[in-house]
Amino acid sequence: MRNLLKRTSAVILSVVMLAGTSYAADKVPGQKWIDSDVTGNVTKETQTSPADDFALYVNKDWDVSFNPENNTGSQILEIRKAEMKNLLSELIKSGTGTGHDEQLVSTLYRVETDMAERNAAGVEPVRKYVEDIRKIRSLDELNTFISDEDSQFIAEPFLNTESYPDLKDSARKIMYLIPGTLSLSDAAEYSSMTEAGKRTRDAGKEMMIRFLRKFGITEEEAKQSYEAMFKLETNLASAEVPVREMQTYFYAGTESYHPVAISELMAAGSAYPIASVLKPYTDSGIEIFNLYEPKWLSRLNELYTQENLEAWKGILLYRLMMNSIGCLDQDCLDLYEQYTNAVNLTNRKTNVEEEAYKLCNEHLDWAVGKMYCDQYISPEEKEKVTGMIREIIEVYRKRLENCDWMSEATREKAVEKLDGIRIHSVYPDDWSPYAYRGLDFKSKEEGGNSFTDVIAIQKYKKEKAIRDTVTPPEGDIWDGAPQDPDAHYSPTGNSINITAGVLGDAFYDPNASESANWGGIGQVIGHEITHAFDSGGSNYDRDGNLNNWWTDADRAKFTEKVQKVIAYYDTFEPLKGYRVNGIMTQKETVADLGSFSCLMELAKTKPDFNYQEFFVNIAKLFRMQASPAAEQVWIQSNYHPPYYLRVNVNLSMLQEFQDTYGVREWDNMYCAPSERLSVW
Repeated sequence: MRNLLKRTSAVILSVVMLAGTSYAADKVPGQKWIDSDVTGNVTKETQTSPADDFALYVNKDWDVSFNPENNTGSQILEIRKAEMKNLLSELIKSGTGTGHDEQLVSTLYRVETDMAERNAAGVEPVRKYVEDIRKIRSLDELNTFISDEDSQFIAEPFLNTESYPDLKDSARKIMYLIPGTLSLSDAAEYSSMTEAGKRTRDAGKEMMIRFLRKFGITEEEAKQSYEAMFKLETNLASAEVPVREMQTYFYAGTESYHPVAISELMAAGSAYPIASVLKPYTDSGIEIFNLYEPKWLSRLNELYTQENLEAWKGILLYRLMMNSIGCLDQDCLDLYEQYTNAVNLTNRKTNVEEEAYKLCNEHLDWAVGKMYCDQYISPEEKEKVTGMIREIIEVYRKRLENCDWMSEATREKAVEKLDGIRIHSVYPDDWSPYAYRGLDFKSKEEGGNSFTDVIAIQKYKKEKAIRDTVTPPEGDIWDGAPQDPDAHYSPTGNSINITAGVLGDAFYDPNASESANWGGIGQVIGHEITHAFDSGGSNYDRDGNLNNWWTDADRAKFTEKVQKVIAYYDTFEPLKGYRVNGIMTQKETVADLGSFSCLMELAKTKPDFNYQEFFVNIAKLFRMQASPAAEQVWIQSNYHPPYYLRVNVNLSMLQEFQDTYGVREWDNMYCAPSERLSVW
C-alpha cells in the first residue's frame, strides 16, 4: 500500500526536489520565518539566532555551501547516496556473491551496464511490441492485446493491481484494482496544471515523438498519438483521486473499500474486457477484488470506445516507452535524460552505473537489502534500535494511560492497540520469505537483455502476489525492504518499520551521544508510533482492521485537537502564493507533535539528557535544500510540510526548548503556552 499511496507524486517529486536553480527572496510578508529550504534564500549575510529561527541557526552553513549539482537535498537523500555508493563499489559491482539472489543482482547489474551490447541491440528489444500496438485496428484487437499476459508486462492494460491486506480482515489479502499510471502522475494536474505539470507534459510529448521516430513513425503521427492520449487522460483524470486527497481517501476506508466479485464486474457490462484482463487472477482462484476508485472504472468503461481507439493505443505506446527506455541504447538514455532535465530544470548527466544500481535496488530490493545488511549493519545496532523502540512505546503507554481527555473505554482500546504494535526493527530475523526462488534470467544466447530481465522480474512478482493473495504467507511479513531509508507505520499490519536504511548520519550514529540519537532515530520512532493514533491510523484497531474503537465523544475531542493543528499550518506561506495545506499534511504534523511530546517525557527519565544536542540534531535531521520549483511541487503534493517548519513549529511548542535557549515573548521561536498545539 505504500506504493499505492505514492503512485501519483513519485515520478515528479523523486527528481524535481533535486533541482537547484539559483534563487533569492526575502521572507514572505507576515511569516515568522524565511523558507530556508529553498536554495539561495540563505546567504552568508543572513542573520539569525536560535531564539529567532532555529532551523536556519543550525543549518545556515550547510544551506549556504549546498551545491545543487550534488543532488543531495536532504538527510534522507544523503543516506540514499551513501548507501548507493557503498553498494556499487563493494557489493553489486564486485559480483562476488555466490548465492542465487546475489547472482541475480550481479547479472542484472552487469547486463544493465553493458552499453556495448545495449547499443548493438538499439531499440530492437521492443520493436515487436511497438509494431503490434500500431497494427491494432479495432476494439476486439485491442482487447486481445491487453488481455495477453505477456503484453500486460510491456504496457499495462489501463489498470494496475496490487495485493494488500483486506482493510476489514487484515489476516487475509485482497487484490486491489487501481487506476493506470498517468503521464502527469497527479490527476489534479489535468484540471489545474502547475508549472511542473506543464514542463512534464511538454517534455513527455517531445520524448514520445523522438522515441517513436526510431520505429519509422512520422513526427506528425507521433504528435497526434500523444495529443489523443493526453486528451483521453484528461477525461480519465477527472474521475480519479488527486494526490492531495490520497491519504485521506485510503485511511478513511469508507470510499476506498469496495470489495466486488468478478461476476459483479462482468454483470455491470462494458466494452472494457475486465474478465479477460483479470483472467490470470481468477484462474488462480481470486474472485473478489477491491475496487479502489469506482468512479475511475466507470469512466474507463465510458471511454472504452472505437472512437477513442487511437488514444488508447497512444497510452500503450507511452507506457511501453516509459517502461523500456531506461533499458535500451545510449540514444534512448539521452532522450530520457533530456526529459528529466526539462521537467526538473536541471542539467544532470546520466550515470549508467548509478542507474544500474537503482534498477537493482528497485526490482531486486530484498536481495540488495540482505546484501546491504549483511555487510554494513551489525546485530548490536539492531538490538540498540529495538531497545529504543521499546523505551518509547513504554513512555507512550504511560501517556495514554494518563490521557485526561479520553474516556476509560477508548483509553483501554488505545493501550491495547499500542501493545499490539509489531516491531520491524532494522532487518527481519528470518529472510527466507523474501528470497527470489524460481526467478531466473535468460542468457544472451537465449535472447536475454536488460529489458527481458526486468520483464522476468515483473512476471515473478505478479505470480508471487497472486500466491500471497490466495494463500497469505504466515508470520510477520515486512512490507518494505530494509535498505529503504523511509521508516513508516503500516495501519493494516499495525507495525512500526524502522529500517536499516534510516541508520546513518543525523538519524543514528553509534558514536554520537545518546541525546543526539534520541533527536535522530528517536524522533523517527516516536513519529511512526504516533501514526497509529493520527487521523488515519486511528481508524484501525490492534489487529490492523478498519474498525472504530472510539466513543463518539472521544472522537469529537480528537477531531477538535487535530483541527487546531490544521488551522495553524494553514497560516504558513513558505513561498509567495504557495500556502501549506493543513488538511493534506495533518497526519504528518500530528505525528511530529506526538513524537516531540513523547520524547520530552522520555528525556525526564534520563539524568544526563543534553537538550542542546537533542535539538541541534533535530534541526540537522530536517535540513533540506530545493529549488523554488521543487518547493512549489512539495507544498502542493507532499504530505509533509516543508522541513524548516517541521523544526521551528515543533520546537516552538516545547517549554524545554524555550528554557534551553532563553526564548522570550518577542522572539520568533516563542509560542505562548495557551497557543501551543497538543494532540498526544
